[in-house]
Amino acid sequence: MEKLPIYDISNFNFTTVNSQLYVNSFKNHLKAHNFIEKPHRHNFYLLVLFTHGTGTHEIDFDSYDIKRGSLFVVQPGQIHNWKLSDDIDGFIVFYSQETYNLYFGNKKIEDYSIYQSVKSQPELFFEEKEFLEIEVYFKLMKAESESGKAKQKDKILNLLDSINIEISRKYLPENNHKTPIYNHKINQFEKLIESTNSFAGTLGTTITSESPQRSETGW
Repeated sequence: MEKLPIYDISNFNFTTVNSQLYVNSFKNHLKAHNFIEKPHRHNFYLLVLFTHGTGTHEIDFDSYDIKRGSLFVVQPGQIHNWKLSDDIDGFIVFYSQETYNLYFGNKKIEDYSIYQSVKSQPELFFEEKEFLEIEVYFKLMKAESESGKAKQKDKILNLLDSINIEISRKYLPENNHKTPIYNHKINQFEKLIESTNSFAGTLGTTITSESPQRSETGW
């Protein structure tokens, strides 16, 4: 199998808050980085909300339709690529786990259910009323990233956290997942398997696992 590129935030040309936080319109992002249409991985979190256009988004070999109101969460290490219409646009955000967790202290990105496992559903669809509500946060993030004002990073990260809260509120009722504590244990187990496979690869061995069925009943 062909070895896929793994991109770091520093691989993308931009002017923003720092090397671990990226905010852009999807159209401008695609113009500058058209290589993203080919399969690749990231070592950071990617969040995208589509406002115009259509297409397909393939994540870990599952294909999802793109349309206005489509929101995707891509986690570090996941394989993904796009097939996009010419009029595609929206908002795209990159951020590292370290930047998010260090800023918020006791609250971790993994506390949100959608981030607790790579088996989580990566796609949400926002109907028009919901879409207009969450789009406001993305517009504010984009404007703030270009403002150069004091406390810029603080405002962007707090807007990002507000987006994650809205995603979590929608994700929990729509997806029949495990309880948060069990979810976190599954996440730890997946990371253990990944690190073990990395070592086992040098021995020509691969370890696999199937995540058990689980359901989520609330916070």
